[in-house]
Amino acid sequence: MKVIALVIISLGVFILPENINATNYFVSNSGNDSNSGLSLITAFLTIQKAVDILSTGDTVFVENGIYTGFDLRDKNGTANSPIVFKALGDSVLINQSGPLRDDGINIEDADYIVIDGFISNDMTGNGNGIRLVNADYCVVRYCSCDNNAERGIFTGFTNDILIEHNICTNSIDEHGIYVSNSSDRPIIRYNECYGNNAIGIHMNGDLSEGGDGIISDAQVYGNVIHDNNHAAGINMDGLEDPVIYNNLIYNNHVAQGIALFQGDGAIATNGAKIYNNTIIVPSDGRWGILVTSGSNINTEIYNNIIINQHAWRGCITVEDTAQFKSDYNIVNDKMSASGDGSTISLALWQGLGLDLHSQIADSITAIFLSPDSNDFQLNLSSQAIDTGTTWVSALVTVDILGNARPEGDGYDIGSYEMVVFCDTCWHGGQIAYVDSAAIGMNNGISWSDSFNDLQNALSAARSFSQIKEIWIAKGTYLPGLDSARNSSFTLEDTIAIYGGFTGGETDKADRTPLLNVVKLSGDIGLPEDSTDNVYHVIVVDSTCVGCILDGVSIIGGNSDGTMNIHDRGAGVLSFGKATLRRVTIEHNTSGASAAAIFNTGGYAVLVMDDCQLKMNMSLSGDNVVNENGASLIIKNNMTVYDD
Repeated sequence: MKVIALVIISLGVFILPENINATNYFVSNSGNDSNSGLSLITAFLTIQKAVDILSTGDTVFVENGIYTGFDLRDKNGTANSPIVFKALGDSVLINQSGPLRDDGINIEDADYIVIDGFISNDMTGNGNGIRLVNADYCVVRYCSCDNNAERGIFTGFTNDILIEHNICTNSIDEHGIYVSNSSDRPIIRYNECYGNNAIGIHMNGDLSEGGDGIISDAQVYGNVIHDNNHAAGINMDGLEDPVIYNNLIYNNHVAQGIALFQGDGAIATNGAKIYNNTIIVPSDGRWGILVTSGSNINTEIYNNIIINQHAWRGCITVEDTAQFKSDYNIVNDKMSASGDGSTISLALWQGLGLDLHSQIADSITAIFLSPDSNDFQLNLSSQAIDTGTTWVSALVTVDILGNARPEGDGYDIGSYEMVVFCDTCWHGGQIAYVDSAAIGMNNGISWSDSFNDLQNALSAARSFSQIKEIWIAKGTYLPGLDSARNSSFTLEDTIAIYGGFTGGETDKADRTPLLNVVKLSGDIGLPEDSTDNVYHVIVVDSTCVGCILDGVSIIGGNSDGTMNIHDRGAGVLSFGKATLRRVTIEHNTSGASAAAIFNTGGYAVLVMDDCQLKMNMSLSGDNVVNENGASLIIKNNMTVYDD
């Protein structure tokens, strides 16, 4: 055997997509704005340079480093070809404002824009970490905004915006996340907001700024909102039919947990569905849920835990009970049907026909697992278990962690569902273990009880959001049975898979992939007979937004099919965003092309980091194919062998 190609790349190489209608630009601290920007080694120095020349469907990849902000205006993506700004690592920091405003990132008069993975901190003046105005169908995800003068994320007139998986902290003047000005159908989910001077998540229709002054059909769920100051954890002014569920709201000072009212909005917030939230109001807080006049209309409050530690303020206050419903909550014995000024007992409140099945709260330590440590999962003997109502079932199908609801005999009250012991439940931590030689319970929760089959671990990761990583001990693993040529190991969402363990390690740094070889093999049929091997050993699903495959060998795929995609991508077939690190792809064959890798589609971004390709054979001779707008990034050492 001889090495016929050795490529050592320190900054990275990008293989251009065949789709000429979209361009991928790169930005690096080692770049120069006089470069082409078409690879990491010819990257731009500033993000703004890429902004100035991009068009519909283009993607801007930004390498780890410290950058000046950027301002995009009057450029639009489409539903199928958005304009994407993507951080290539977890430390892409913007700490200086863009060229036109005080904001770190400003998107204005531009639709279908995606902001993914940026850190925007320390904006001064009137600066927001991220600002979007007159921008519909945009996405802000996996970003972090800290210590900004005004807000973490601010939007105005932004229909159908998706704000997810962000962390917004320590805003100096106002809020963590602020959606304003007739922004219909916003989705705000899985964010964490804390330490902000005012509100965690604020929504305000604000008629004075134009539009109809109403935010319709907002969805706010799965957020963690704590240790903010003033007004409310979730504040709603001028909203119509919002749904607010599975949020954890605690320790917000001089603030309600959730507030429904009319201030600047054209209407009082009404038609709210407030389900399965956990709200803990501290002694210097205000009400658990505040419902002012008009906000009572068609508003429902079910399955919430509302604990108020204030001296006299209580759990729910309304100014008018007409067309208002509340039940199956856990509350303190402090309610109000006359606004903020006074309280009545739960019994008197029930005399109004409200909360007839609700319970007075036990001690906080009896309800929650470890409230002193801000762990508000349910205690094993919590009164919240199985005592909720199914009236929420049209909306609430999982809890804040993604566990299915209901788990037991009924819905649990609050944002967490108690997962009882069962053969089909996950009882481990964030790691699922795989060892073909394990002889324990084979449930994947420890090395001794490892799954024997990688497919079982992948299935568990799809079912249980707690699982973030899969660790694999040395051995050979097959994706399917003898005749299942369509079988593959499919990577989804953000799963990270690490090979090279002996079994027993507690730290990834202790593994040795070169000695403890993990083979992911497509040789499911007769040994050494490739005609019955799987078409694709690894499939990177389009749902992957940061999948990792590290320290394994991919071997024995045979894409000799004649239908659809089965004539290429024998080793790796990629439609999503993933990193292959220290992976060897060897002895894969294809009846057409791309025996090693077929990376395809505008959403596909495949990073090859310190990988090897050995003895892959394609009829066309092209063992790596990148097309249809896909991005293939080669970093560090990559070695290609042939015979």
